[in-house]
Amino acid sequence: MGPHLGQGTNTTFEDVWVLSACLSNYDDLGEALEYYEKSRIERTAIVQYRTLFSAAQMFNPFIRPKRFFNKSFGVVPEQAKIGQKAFSDWLYQYNLPF
Repeated sequence: MGPHLGQGTNTTFEDVWVLSACLSNYDDLGEALEYYEKSRIERTAIVQYRTLFSAAQMFNPFIRPKRFFNKSFGVVPEQAKIGQKAFSDWLYQYNLPF
C-alpha cells in the first residue's frame, strides 16, 4: 500500500479484524482463509488504485478520477473512479463482513 492516501495502517486493521473473524467462524482453516481472501481483495485493490490517484494529484491537483483511470490502467474497479466525497464516504463507512 503506497503512502499517498494514508490508508496502509487502516487497511491492516481491517485485515486483522476480518482474518480473526474468519478464523473464529470457520472450523476449516482452508475455508477461513479462502473467505478472508475473497472478502479483502476487491476493497484493498480499490484503495490501492486510489492511492495511485492521490499520488498523481500531487503533480496535477485538477485531475479527476475518471479521466485519470481511463487513460492507461485497463480494468479499474468503478468504486475507484468515483468523486472524492463519495469515495471518502465509502472508505470510512465500511461495514466489516462479520
